[in-house]
Amino acid sequence: MSNLHPLDLLHVSRASKQLRAILMSRRTRFIWAASLATVDELPPCPDDMSGPAYAALLFTRICTLCGANHACWVDYAIRLRLCKSCHDAHIKSGRTILAGQDVEPEMERFYMGMVPCETGKDLATAKRLEEPFAHSDQDKYYAPQLREALTVTEKLLELGYSRDDFPLSREWRNLLDQRKTLTERAWKTLRPKLEEMIQERKREDYEWSIREDVNRRNKQIAGFYEEFIQSLSEAEQALMPGAHDACQLPCLASLARRNDAKGDVSLEEFQALTDQVLQEAEAYKVRAKEAAVKQLIERANWCAHEEWLRDLQGLTPDEALQRYYALFRCNSRQRCDVKYVAFEDMHRHFRTAHPWESWGTSWRPDHEVFECAVYPRDSANILKAVGLPTSTPLSVLDKLIKAGRLYCSCRDPDLPPPEELDWPQLYVHVNTQEERYHKLHEQRLRSKDANQDMVMKETHPLYGPNPCLKLLPEGADTQPARDRAAPLDPTTRAKVEQRLAAKPEPTAIALCSICTNMTMKRYLRHGGEGVRTLPKTLEGIVHHIREWHEKDFEDRDIVFFKDRELISEQ
Repeated sequence: MSNLHPLDLLHVSRASKQLRAILMSRRTRFIWAASLATVDELPPCPDDMSGPAYAALLFTRICTLCGANHACWVDYAIRLRLCKSCHDAHIKSGRTILAGQDVEPEMERFYMGMVPCETGKDLATAKRLEEPFAHSDQDKYYAPQLREALTVTEKLLELGYSRDDFPLSREWRNLLDQRKTLTERAWKTLRPKLEEMIQERKREDYEWSIREDVNRRNKQIAGFYEEFIQSLSEAEQALMPGAHDACQLPCLASLARRNDAKGDVSLEEFQALTDQVLQEAEAYKVRAKEAAVKQLIERANWCAHEEWLRDLQGLTPDEALQRYYALFRCNSRQRCDVKYVAFEDMHRHFRTAHPWESWGTSWRPDHEVFECAVYPRDSANILKAVGLPTSTPLSVLDKLIKAGRLYCSCRDPDLPPPEELDWPQLYVHVNTQEERYHKLHEQRLRSKDANQDMVMKETHPLYGPNPCLKLLPEGADTQPARDRAAPLDPTTRAKVEQRLAAKPEPTAIALCSICTNMTMKRYLRHGGEGVRTLPKTLEGIVHHIREWHEKDFEDRDIVFFKDRELISEQ
């Protein structure tokens, strides 16, 4: 039945009582949704209509009120299809319907804005009439519907509510958009829903009226809060919320709104709440961890990494955030370049650098303020290469690295000593070098004009006879982890400095000419200079030439690049 056209499905529902009972049940709404979806470019069924009613409105010629055939008048805003007799009897101008109703003139427009009016076939008119107060007494309405809206509002006014309390939202209009007589039983059902919407409107109006004062007091509270944070120990500061999230803690949110947000917040008022702030911050910390774990799950889903997903399913948030893949990058609207940091470091960065952004929430629907930065396969391979289980916590990895037992044997002079290294830095170092090599190698294989005689050595293999990563047993000599390339001799240093000083443009980028000449140069025109960029230090440049290309430095080993073109080449 799901494959039937909606009109055919209506015919089936009318074939017998049993079929009608099945197809008019709420349990078979999915059949109507699927049937309506078979009609190309058909707008979705409105929330205030059932699938059968929508199909009947669109595809039959039967009067909604009397059941007569040849009902040619239809209006999709009023949701009615009528024969001529019913149309003449019930579709009238607002002025005609409200005549003799003893309605104050200023209230007439208000009542007419609460129900739909005839839109006709002009799309521009229909769009304009979506706004409630665009309705006029010359527009035509379904008379019983407008009278029922009048009755409902009169009942609400009798309860002490005013016209300004009514929200006139789509949900409100849908509640009043009834073609049934308002009985006492129906009123008992309708009244609590309307009153809840009125109270919500009042709350929104109140929040809007004090918004500027609340923002001003929040800034005062944030100043007191920052001073309070600085008085805590480093351990106590961990995972404390930033200014924005702190102001959302119940006790501080209440303080900002106290006395209708009038006047200033005093230091004494804030200090009286510090114990409660610490208590409520504990609940925030739980939510902060859950938000970070959510990012890990989304990354695993995006990468379709089943092993990672299975691992996360059996972990608590604390355990998950100690995994090797729990490294994050900042996605703040301020576009800072913080990436590949552990959870607590990322949270600390947000609290200090982006205090007025909310942790773990989107500032636009398609954007997270932070996200997982790791590719599962790359990070797992690093651990497997040295024989460490993937369940090894970050704290253990950091301890091994700082002790000099887990290290990269490339002797890169730009690498800090083991005591200043941690897992994120080691991961970035190895992954960046491996990614660079494989990209260049792929381009070299695809390039027809590349110089195949030049040497390009894989300096960071994870497997094979001489992998770059080493794991020393406990008690072993850790001096190899501290070994770096020999210092530059004065002649070589002067040669590199002189070549860099020959940069033709201040904003030009220094590239390795060997990496450039052995690969497809056309990639440079599409942002491909990154894998050819030389290290920032003189020692690093010479080390790259020696280790990657197995040669001593020459002036021609550096070329300059700007605006997608090589501007200096020897």
